[in-house]
Amino acid sequence: MKLRRILTLVFVVFLVATLVFSFSGCGKVAVPSGNNQSHNNSTSGNSSNVSTTTASCPPDKGIVIFGTEGCPHCRALKRYSHEVFGSKGTCFVEVNPAYGATKDAQTFFVKIYKEAYPGISENQMGVPLAFFFYGGNVRGVFVGEVGTKTLVSLENFISTSTKSVIVWNGQAYQMSATQATLLTKDIKGFFDKHK
Repeated sequence: MKLRRILTLVFVVFLVATLVFSFSGCGKVAVPSGNNQSHNNSTSGNSSNVSTTTASCPPDKGIVIFGTEGCPHCRALKRYSHEVFGSKGTCFVEVNPAYGATKDAQTFFVKIYKEAYPGISENQMGVPLAFFFYGGNVRGVFVGEVGTKTLVSLENFISTSTKSVIVWNGQAYQMSATQATLLTKDIKGFFDKHK
C-alpha cells in the first residue's frame, strides 16, 4: 500500500512538473462586455463556430478547447489533441468574434472560465482554456498549450485516479466533485443547445 502511494505521489509530481514546463498561452482575448454590438454574429443555435472539429461534443474521452484560430497556442493544442485523441476526441469552440465566434460562445466562455477559476477577472482570461473529459465527465482543466507527452501523462493520471485536477499557473490542485459536476453539466448543456 505504501509503494502505491509513493508511486502515485511520484507520478503527480512528474505530472505537475511536466505541466509547469510545458504551459504557454496566448494571453487575453476579446470577451463580450455588456453592450458590445461590434459584430453581427447570431446568438441563436448556430453551431457553425461552436464545434469546428466534430459534431460529437463533448467527447467521452478527449478535450474541449475554448480558443481562437488566431492563437498559435490554440492551434497547436488542437493539433496535439488530434494526435492523442483523434478527431472524435477533440472539440474546439471559437471565442473571438474576429474569427467568427457567436455572441453565445463568447458569453459561455466567460461563464465557464469563471466557474473553473472562481474570482478571475475578465482581463486575466487567456486562451486556450481546455477541459479534459474522461468517462463523459470533466476530469481536468488547464489554460495554455501542452504537448502530446503532457496530454498522454494527463490521460494516464486521470484514467488511473479518482481525482480530478485543475491547473493554474503551473500548479495542479484537486478539483471538488461538485465543481467537476457543474462544469460537466454546463459544457454538455452548451453543446446540446448548439446541436
